[in-house]
Amino acid sequence: MAAVLMTVLMSLGIVVAEAPPSMAAVGCTYAGCTGKDPSAMNCGSTSNADYQWVSGGSYRSYSWYLRYSGNCHAYWTRMVKGDCATIQNADYYMRIESELATPYGWYRSHVQSKKHVKGCDGTDWTRMIAWEANSRYRMCVATIWPPTSTDLVSTIADSDWSCWDWNYS
Repeated sequence: MAAVLMTVLMSLGIVVAEAPPSMAAVGCTYAGCTGKDPSAMNCGSTSNADYQWVSGGSYRSYSWYLRYSGNCHAYWTRMVKGDCATIQNADYYMRIESELATPYGWYRSHVQSKKHVKGCDGTDWTRMIAWEANSRYRMCVATIWPPTSTDLVSTIADSDWSCWDWNYS
């Protein structure tokens, strides 16, 4: 149907520009992105790192990013591993949090957490949280020693997460 419409418009001398691939392929926007995979929704190809933290010391092969897609209007946390030498000594968890401003103060509105899957693939990320007006976002990391085959994300206390500064929308 779209091809027929394009042919008719072009025969009338009307030039129709196609949307760039990244715009046409975005699979969700705003609240429709919450809980979805940024890669599967093609939000990753339209994102920028709002905040980046590169780890130091014995974990210098890891980098964490707070990502935002302007086309999808959503945030997520992404982890990039520089090499495979240090990944076997612990389990790494990442999460993205959002809080909404109210007349009574800030309250947590969304959390997406994920255990990093071991291997040498290099990157991993959480599911997304939609951008909302009057909200703030941050990324957090937790490390569990020794590594286990179990996903312990639901048992990690809030006090055991290392979180970065809030990014205000």
